[in-house]
Amino acid sequence: MSYADQNLKDIYQYHSNFERSERVNLAKKVAIMSLLLIVASGLGVYLG
Repeated sequence: MSYADQNLKDIYQYHSNFERSERVNLAKKVAIMSLLLIVASGLGVYLG
C-alpha cells in the first residue's frame, strides 16, 4: 500500500460519506415538506 493509494482511498471514502450525508439531508427535507403539507391540508379541512 503506497502513500498515494492511501490518499486516494481516503478521498474516495470522504466523497462517499459526503454523498450519503447529502442524501440524508435531502430525505429529511422531503419528509419535513410532506409532513407540513399533510398538516396544512388537515388544518384546511378542519378549519373549512
